[in-house]
Amino acid sequence: MRLLLMLLILSFQNHLHVEGTETESERDALISFKSQVSHPTNSLSSWTASANSSYCTWYGVSCSKNTMNGARSRVESLSLPGLSLSGKLSYQLSHLTYLRSLDLSNNKFEGQVPLHFARLSRLELINLATNNLSGRLPAGLGLLKHLQVMDFSLNDLTGEVPNSFGNLSSLIYLALARNQFFGQNPIELCNLHNLNSFQLSENNLNGQFPTCIFNISSLEFISVTYNNLSGRLLQDVGHTLPNLKSLFLARNRFQGEIPSSVSNASKLEDLDLSNNQFHGFIPLFANMNNLTRINLGNNNLSSTTTLNYQLFDSLRDSTQLIELRIYSNQMAGQLPTIVTNISRNLQHFCFADNFLTGSIP
Repeated sequence: MRLLLMLLILSFQNHLHVEGTETESERDALISFKSQVSHPTNSLSSWTASANSSYCTWYGVSCSKNTMNGARSRVESLSLPGLSLSGKLSYQLSHLTYLRSLDLSNNKFEGQVPLHFARLSRLELINLATNNLSGRLPAGLGLLKHLQVMDFSLNDLTGEVPNSFGNLSSLIYLALARNQFFGQNPIELCNLHNLNSFQLSENNLNGQFPTCIFNISSLEFISVTYNNLSGRLLQDVGHTLPNLKSLFLARNRFQGEIPSSVSNASKLEDLDLSNNQFHGFIPLFANMNNLTRINLGNNNLSSTTTLNYQLFDSLRDSTQLIELRIYSNQMAGQLPTIVTNISRNLQHFCFADNFLTGSIP
């Protein structure tokens, strides 16, 4: 998913050019931003107030290409990731009204996300991940109808996830993981029909997880681990998520049976449903040749000798499997001898704390 994010960032920046005249309001906005920022590596040393200095040549700034004589170049991208910048985010960045990409990730910014950022109506990417931001996310960000990438992960943000984010119909990548968000996941997020990645893990979210999220067929990555969420998987989840590659629901309170339709998610690579309250028989994984990790540990799943054979037989073509964990469940019966025939790449095999009998093959 990080690779996807980097590719999206690059796609926004590659077509930007430096030409033409500039606007004083944009220069002032950038100088105001610099005045509130500490830059220990002198990465902003090229940013000077001199009229002879074109801000379109400043480090991290990219401007639009002129299409008409006399047209002004406008700032379309501000990209300053990983520079140990610290301070507060200047609301005057909202004066960069042609901004399409804002990447200030992996720095030490603190304070709140300015309400005025909702004025950046052309914004397609905002990445403020891995900072020290706090407070609530402005609901006005839900007005950014062109936004495709939103990443606020690894901060100290709090409050509820704004319902207005359900209006971001162009959104592809949503990452709010490792913050202090609380309350329920807004059902409005089910309106994000173009979503590819949904990351809300390691927060304080609770209540019923909206099952309609499992109907967003474009999703490839879902992670809501380490919350206090409850709910059930849709019976046809393997059909409704045909593009799914990673499903991480661990450390919550999900319950019900794991649907047999999960085997229809043939692109699935990582499945972690551990530390929940799933019950019933362990599903089979036939035709899932891309699987690398399965973790169903610490649930209430059951089996018999016959079902154990069927389980391992269903994994015979999962030759990429490196991890299989079904510890702390209600498995019974014996392990079949074909257990020795599963993936040669297997590194982790854990079935401890069950009710299995017989010898280990």
